Amino acid sequence: MKNPNANDEMKKIMAKMLIRVLTWFERIQRNENLRMDQRAEFYIVHLLKERIARSIETLEDTLSD
Repeated sequence: MKNPNANDEMKKIMAKMLIRVLTWFERIQRNENLRMDQRAEFYIVHLLKERIARSIETLEDTLSD
């Protein structure tokens, strides 16, 4: 038997992940004196942010079908 609240829980988890990544991304972005290793971190966080956002969109599209 399917849990009707499972989809809502998944959306909440993904939203929390996105908020954490965005906070991290903004903290790195505000730092104007990025070292080379921080630039790599910035790029990775940017990719992670984009991937989570796409996952949330895909989940919402799936749930609306």
